[in-house]
Amino acid sequence: MHLLTTLSIFLLPTLILSHGIVISPPPRAPGPASLSACGKSITEIIKSDNQSGIEVLHKASVNSKDYNPSKCNILLCKGLQLEDNTKNVQHWVPGQKVKLSIWTRIPHIGWWSVGIVDSQSMLLVGGEALKTGETGSVSGFEVPGEHEGIYDDEMDEEMMIDFEIDFEIPKVFPRCVNPGDCVLQWTWFGRVVKQTYESCIDFVVTPESYSVDDGGDELESQKPISD
Repeated sequence: MHLLTTLSIFLLPTLILSHGIVISPPPRAPGPASLSACGKSITEIIKSDNQSGIEVLHKASVNSKDYNPSKCNILLCKGLQLEDNTKNVQHWVPGQKVKLSIWTRIPHIGWWSVGIVDSQSMLLVGGEALKTGETGSVSGFEVPGEHEGIYDDEMDEEMMIDFEIDFEIPKVFPRCVNPGDCVLQWTWFGRVVKQTYESCIDFVVTPESYSVDDGGDELESQKPISD
């Protein structure tokens, strides 16, 4: 199933407050590689508002002279690049329980989904989202202070968590074994504002015990991959 078709299949009745960004595990953030691929205007928009809708980014790309569409896929992770985020790649195993912590800033009516996306084909691995939900705008959350989001190093993470999403890592091996093969993408669509918001987590999935080269060293599970 294509990534964008998930926006039309949100079936869960859970009512929560949304318009936000994943803050844990660490999502992709802008850096030099994103600047090179997406250009200055798009990168600055994301830096100034980490919850920028992809529609806003697409509009900015039309008149951007340094936007490279072959390298900056706005529909996938807002065009943010793996190369800027290699220290945040997660190492998961099938069946592992994962929790996404979400910061909501502006409440909207809409729908969200969490899915594993094949970075090349833009298809959902397994053909469907891992979890979906509905968002409402009955009231909103106020974030103390004047922080602007996940890219603020002084942000107190605990005071930003508004709700959490729990799910289980499916059996995708041998897919998603290398950083960048797949991403875990949280997508939110505002029904009234008609904007789409995304956060991506870089990860790899291997069996709990996987022998390399015919009985060689085994990969340890549940540890982030670092440079």
